[in-house]
Amino acid sequence: YENQKRIADALQNAFLTKTLPATPNLGLHATYMPATSEAQVGGDWYDAFELPDKRILFSIGDVAGHGLEAAVVMSRARQAIIAAALHENDPALVLERANEAIMLQESRMVTAICGYIDPATLEIVYATAGHPPPILARPEHASICLPYDGLPLGIMPKATYRTFVATASDGAVMVLYTDGVIEHKRDIIGGMARLLEVTRLAVAEEDPALAIQRQVFAGASPTDDVAILTVRFKAPGGAARVA
Repeated sequence: YENQKRIADALQNAFLTKTLPATPNLGLHATYMPATSEAQVGGDWYDAFELPDKRILFSIGDVAGHGLEAAVVMSRARQAIIAAALHENDPALVLERANEAIMLQESRMVTAICGYIDPATLEIVYATAGHPPPILARPEHASICLPYDGLPLGIMPKATYRTFVATASDGAVMVLYTDGVIEHKRDIIGGMARLLEVTRLAVAEEDPALAIQRQVFAGASPTDDVAILTVRFKAPGGAARVA
């Protein structure tokens, strides 16, 4: 377990995105917390890249199971999504291509969200594969879960997915996360309710991802890997609202 955790941690550290895109209209933050137990090393990831046309490509996901194998499958899944996203503009097709790539290799269930953000319009185009819903937190409003559906990757050949479109307002924050955030206390319903409240408060924080992590775990260590990716939106030509 100690050897496996050391190798898996090294892989995860190497694969984690070190620098997030910086644009005048978007502020991205992320945090990652590895599981404390040697047997609970997982396959969580997040990615965000600026494409040549200035859109932001993002993804987050979680491989079922734990250990070194999960970390390896994680690297394959995220690379399959990136490769597909460079050739497709429709997130649903990106997930379909990634699913076929994963099915060609050893099959392990992977949940994921991927999509594109247009900094000029604050439009979010995304698709989900068995992953917890994105959250949109808005100043002076309750946080909401955005629509989601779709089977996890790696369980059914030729699975199809649905593309959703949302438009963020000035000062809003989109929150993407892995299930370790809402399953922290073994109560998914309570965990989601807590996360919605925490995200509402995090809108006012300079680093929403770190603020969410601190509020959810309050210094406790997670029993599963946790990844959080947040995107703050600023209306083009306007000053950012954070309260």
